[in-house]
Amino acid sequence: MSSNSIDAQLMARMFQAGARNLEAKKEWINELNVFPVPDGDTGTNMTLTIMSAADELKNLIKKLHKNGISVILDVVFNHTAEGNENGPYISYRGIDNRTYYLLSPDGEYINFSGCGNTMNCNNPIVRNVVLDCLRYWV
Repeated sequence: MSSNSIDAQLMARMFQAGARNLEAKKEWINELNVFPVPDGDTGTNMTLTIMSAADELKNLIKKLHKNGISVILDVVFNHTAEGNENGPYISYRGIDNRTYYLLSPDGEYINFSGCGNTMNCNNPIVRNVVLDCLRYWV
């Protein structure tokens, strides 16, 4: 997939498409008996976890608000779990590395965060992702 930008709505649709694909393949995944959980229902467990995570959080926040309890959602937008240039491909690195991360001229990650990388929030595409996430969750 080639894209010039990704926003929170596209990310949510991608996440939902992945969850649907996982749902469709859960029996096949169950048959793999994946270590370290060789119980025959790994695909089912993965599907249920992925599909319910965001719904659970949103429902919890709604119930807390209903009972007069405010919620502070602490999110991190200055780095990701992809680490430095030797880290795994999890999200933005596979979409458009130079757009989403601050890189030196030789392609190494600039690490102002202390976590191996720093998100390029100077880029309007990255800023839009941050703002869309905030709009979605707030």
